[in-house]
Formats: sequence, C-alpha cells, structure tokens
Amino acid sequence: MNIDLNPVFGITGKKMDIDYTIKAEDVDEYPRVSDVKVFGSVQNKTDIVTLTITCSYELTCLCDRCAEEITRHIDQKIEHELIKNLEDEQDISYIEVPDGNLDLDELIREDIILNLPYLFLCKEDCKGLCVQCGANLNDGECKCKSPTDPRLSALLDLLD
Repeated sequence: MNIDLNPVFGITGKKMDIDYTIKAEDVDEYPRVSDVKVFGSVQNKTDIVTLTITCSYELTCLCDRCAEEITRHIDQKIEHELIKNLEDEQDISYIEVPDGNLDLDELIREDIILNLPYLFLCKEDCKGLCVQCGANLNDGECKCKSPTDPRLSALLDLLD
C-alpha cells in the first residue's frame, strides 16, 4: 500500500489513520506468515512525521531443535520517524520520503523479517531429537544406548 504523506507533511498536528490487511503471499515464504492486520497512524509533529503502527499476524515455522511445526500469534509494534529531506545520509534514525510517497507494505515486510528470532523453539526447554535414532525427546526418552568414547574401548574390554 502506497501512502501519500504530502498532506501530513504540510500541516503540523495533522494525523492520518491506517487500517488495512497485507495478504500473506506478499510478506514472505518462510517462515509462513498469515495475513498481516495493520493499524495505527501517521502524525506530523514539527515537520517530522511519526509512523506508529501495530502488525498482528500468525507466524508458522519449524522448531529448530525438534522440527515440530509451531504457530505463534505476534503483535508487533513498529515506529519510524519520516522526513522529506535527510541532511546526513549516515543518519539511520529517520526514513527519507523525498516525494512524500511511502511503500508501507515493503517497510512492514522488512520490519517483520528483522524482528524474527534467530532461533525458533516450540518451548524454552525443548529437548530436541536423539542424535542416534532421531526420536523426539520431548515425547519421552529413546531406547538408544549412549555411545562409548572409542578412547575408552580398551577399558570396556577389561570389564567383559
């Protein structure tokens, strides 16, 4: 969704409400994200326009330890300051919108991706999979014998 911010940039105190939905296929393929409900506003405060929105969506992915599919509901708050002319190009605290048009879908997609955790877990104490048989250790212990260190095999021969 492209937003024309020129009316907001023109009047101090002007506010524009945002309420729409981004289709899931427009966000990303993995991890799967449901349709993203976006609501919030853009408001001019002394020629700096503040974008404050909340994105509500379902995130579906595989647990990084046990490979079970998990789904989490996420309400992500996004806030950016938008200006028409950026004087210092090294300053990343503002988003420059020189023509007054903002591609909000792309900005939200980037923020969702940047907010993803680096590790997806079904639960904090996920035990993962057995390295020998592949059993899910969250469902119970597997029947595998723990492997013997080959450096100690001579000692095992003494026990036999």
